[in-house]
Amino acid sequence: MRDAYRFGVDGDLGERTVEEKIARFRRRLAGYAGTVVMLFGINMITSPGFPWFLFPTLGMMVPLLFQLGSLWGDGIPLKQILFGPVRSVLH
Repeated sequence: MRDAYRFGVDGDLGERTVEEKIARFRRRLAGYAGTVVMLFGINMITSPGFPWFLFPTLGMMVPLLFQLGSLWGDGIPLKQILFGPVRSVLH
C-alpha cells in the first residue's frame, strides 16, 4: 500500500499519467494553503500570543513534500510542477 501511494497508483492499479500527478499535487497544495490560512485565523482569534498553528502546518507539510519529491524524482522540473501548464513533459 505504501508503494502504491508513493508511486501514484490509483485504486484500479493503473498508473497515473504525469498530468494527473501534477494536477493532484496542485489540488493538494491549494487545500493545504487554505487549511493553513484557516488555522492561522483561528490562532489569531483564540490565542494570538502563541503560534500553535505552526505545529499542524508542519505536520501536514510532510506528505506534500513527499509528493513533490516523487514528481521531481520522475524528472519533472519544479517550475513545471508549480507554475507550468499541465502537460506531458516526459513524452
